[in-house]
Amino acid sequence: MDFGVCTLQMLKFARRAAVRALLCMIVLGACVATSSASGNEPEREVQIRAAFLLNFVKFTEWPQQAFASEEADFVVAVVGPDPFGRVLEQTFAALKVQGHKVVIRRWTIPDRAKFASSEAFEAAVAELRRHIESAHLAYFTLCNQEQLDLSLKGTDTSSVLTVGSDHRCAVSHTALALDRDGDRVVFYANVDTLKSLKVRVSSKVLSLAKRVEGKTPQGDRS
Repeated sequence: MDFGVCTLQMLKFARRAAVRALLCMIVLGACVATSSASGNEPEREVQIRAAFLLNFVKFTEWPQQAFASEEADFVVAVVGPDPFGRVLEQTFAALKVQGHKVVIRRWTIPDRAKFASSEAFEAAVAELRRHIESAHLAYFTLCNQEQLDLSLKGTDTSSVLTVGSDHRCAVSHTALALDRDGDRVVFYANVDTLKSLKVRVSSKVLSLAKRVEGKTPQGDRS
């Protein structure tokens, strides 16, 4: 057999093995969730949600134009109250995404009542939307309609993988969402939203979604 062909086949086999291993991690994380009698339940759930975000990143491809330069960071953002503490930094510490170092950003959603004028409030909203457009993955911790509209209305998120903290986000705004289902953490996918993005999420990931809104996009690369 030609050496080049053999090497290619070995690489394909290794990739399939890695895919199977990571998918098992996603499924296992969903199954063990918060049912264990030992440990701190909120802390365990936070760690599981962080692991889901890590695997979403590993199974997603961003277009080259999503990065300002070869040295640009890959931005994982938390929008709203932060439940993670340092867990995200620990989870993503060893990862590079398409050759880019991962950084964690945290942005608050402006509260109209805390601004002296509507102009100042609108300026803060515009700044938040610019921040979100600069992210590669944005995790929204508030999934009510008003907060999502405030954060995303008029925002170009075509190169941003948006993830919500419960299923209501995926129904109306985000591409993916994590949620509790009894004693498990599961995830939802809005494929209609995913089809509108420039990022490509593996169909293998979508096949594990608790509920998929719309049809699976044609030509999805896994």
